[in-house]
Amino acid sequence: MLDNSLIRLKRFGKSLHLRRVTLQHGFRAALKGKPLPPGRLHILSSTALANQFLLLEESRRLGPIFKVWWGGKFTTCIVGHEIGRKFLTENEGKTKAATTDLSDLFPFGFLRALEGETHRKYRRIFIDVFKGLDLADHDAFLRRVVRKVLVQLAQMEGPLSAATITRAFKKATTEMQLRLILGVKRDDPLYEPLAKAYDDYAPNGIFLVAKDKHRAAYRRLRALVGQVIEKGATPDSLLGVALSKGDPDETVLGNLIQMTEASRYDLHGLWFWIMNMLSRDPSILARVRAAAPGPERRAFARSVAQESLRMEQSEFIHRATTRDIVFDGFFLPRDTRVRICVWEGHRDPIKFAAPSTFDPERFLGEKHSMDTYAPFGMDKHRCLGGDWTIETSAVFIEELASTLEWDVVSDGPPARGVFHFEPSSAFSARLKLLQDA
Repeated sequence: MLDNSLIRLKRFGKSLHLRRVTLQHGFRAALKGKPLPPGRLHILSSTALANQFLLLEESRRLGPIFKVWWGGKFTTCIVGHEIGRKFLTENEGKTKAATTDLSDLFPFGFLRALEGETHRKYRRIFIDVFKGLDLADHDAFLRRVVRKVLVQLAQMEGPLSAATITRAFKKATTEMQLRLILGVKRDDPLYEPLAKAYDDYAPNGIFLVAKDKHRAAYRRLRALVGQVIEKGATPDSLLGVALSKGDPDETVLGNLIQMTEASRYDLHGLWFWIMNMLSRDPSILARVRAAAPGPERRAFARSVAQESLRMEQSEFIHRATTRDIVFDGFFLPRDTRVRICVWEGHRDPIKFAAPSTFDPERFLGEKHSMDTYAPFGMDKHRCLGGDWTIETSAVFIEELASTLEWDVVSDGPPARGVFHFEPSSAFSARLKLLQDA
């Protein structure tokens, strides 16, 4: 009885806060002489939040700019890459990245959260560091890691659950990123302590708010990276390149530590999406197998990765307004959120014919501008590791095609996860090695 009363009280408090915000921003818009974006602010039901097409449907009803109550905040949604880029360009300096604040873990925090000259300084540093490492030199290593995990999965008794498959993929992406970013190989004595520290730091992806347990885990990670530096980091890693260019400061080291976590988490999720989508059309995987090894196969595998990112996982760019903004005739109050709806923009039938159809052909021999395709961002904060994501996923797809075949036992609709929609947890499959694998 008491629990029900507390739930009702909490709901009432949320409703009261929403009404207060609605009145406050409506009054400010009236003083400004500009309307708020269209749309009704209300607490969305769990059913509405489970609808992957919710914001796309709202844009069709209200136009490309509209407001919603999202995550307990007044949020202006912008659908359409061109208008999204226009907003970012016109309002540089009036918004900031709405992302986890890591500045109490290391100076300034994560690169994607930096602004102004600080962002320009560290972005230049990391562009230079990335240029110092040729991912093609690691192709054989990447293949070994992927093949090893796929063979291990095929040797398990099936059917294998989504959780089993994603755990295995995460082990593979962890091995890749520890090697490529921090220069720590699987047989290095520091490997297991680092992997354990990362699992303690962010077991389910990056946290929304840094707490004492995250600070403690970060200190462990930083101490371990210090040991890597003392031993002499592998030159063909991002850390090794950074060290070769001088003495990297704590912001550079902190970002390398954070990049390792972000990339191992995002990449293993993308691989599961790729497997899930390839399950729906076996002819695509057959085409990868049939392509001539080398540039032809890589080009098609790369297009599969690009189409997978168009279809899923790349969902939004979040900004927080630091000033009042008038954009396209609408008033966007300060201290509110702006969501550039990337996933919805990728479903534009004018940009992509049959946008709900998984069709890698659309990326073969054709380059798409950020006004059409922007899975890694569309402004100065675009992810520097985007090309790595495509290439490592292309290796995964090639090895998947040449190593495994599988039968889906069960599946379900995509479900909203912490950060974006994910394949159904009901997915399970029986995997087996190809005869010539």
